[in-house]
Amino acid sequence: MLGCAEGKSNQDVAAEWGIWPQTVGKWRNRFVARRFQGLVDQPRPGAPRTIGDEQVEQVVVATLERTPTDATHWSRASMAAESGLSRSTVGRIWKAFGLQPHLAPTPPATAPWN
Repeated sequence: MLGCAEGKSNQDVAAEWGIWPQTVGKWRNRFVARRFQGLVDQPRPGAPRTIGDEQVEQVVVATLERTPTDATHWSRASMAAESGLSRSTVGRIWKAFGLQPHLAPTPPATAPWN
């Protein structure tokens, strides 16, 4: 909006920020109609979120800091059983945080200098 306030066109602001001119126009129109209140994000369509930040954090922390007792790394099924979430939800959380437990290095069974 600052670029618009400086008199720049939608195309110039869009090029500067790497977004579509239509997006700049949408936000400019919302600002003109409702001032700063128009810049508050609108509710999104679809069902509300059912998984809280705490559950997501528990999955991420467990993935990074623990291993299952019977395996060298977490699988989606084992983390789902541990967390009470579905396998697809665990997969989405891992993808969002770039976690790949099957590629994490495992410690050697014995120290290499023994």
